[in-house]
Amino acid sequence: LHDEILRVRMVCVERAFTRIPRILRDAARGEDKKVNLNLEGSETEIDKNILEAMNDPLLHLIRNTVSHGVEDPEERARAGKPEIAQITVRATQEGNQVVLEVEDDGHGIDPDKLRRIAANKGLLTVEQAAGLNDAEVMELIFEPGFSSAEEVNELSGRGVGLDVVRNVTNRFNGSVS
Repeated sequence: LHDEILRVRMVCVERAFTRIPRILRDAARGEDKKVNLNLEGSETEIDKNILEAMNDPLLHLIRNTVSHGVEDPEERARAGKPEIAQITVRATQEGNQVVLEVEDDGHGIDPDKLRRIAANKGLLTVEQAAGLNDAEVMELIFEPGFSSAEEVNELSGRGVGLDVVRNVTNRFNGSVS
């Protein structure tokens, strides 16, 4: 009976995936960027309550990818990349856990830039920032109020961000990196 009740609560991740194309399209238009979306693993099953709780954080990650991860078309051309960026959202089952990944082919996160931002915002001293290894510096993006955006706009710079994603994920005994 217990197993049957658990099975009834399971839904396909596809439910969350249905909103992603519109959110991505709107975000890309607002940032004047060109993106192509790849959705993988929509048949992966997850507990309905967890999926509902993760829906907003997942959409935030999508917006973050467009705003911070993907370069504008001119910068992509200078780097020898196709004008259209690739963003992949992937769901996989690993044992009794579901892994949700958001990946882009952008320039990645610059640890030195994060060190400078943290020092400029007074989150760390210059010495403390310099003493962190790259993995520790990457954790700064999950701090409340932390933003690497140079200008505040509809998608980024407000400091409401990845800390929310981490908090929701932690609430369900998950992790984010």
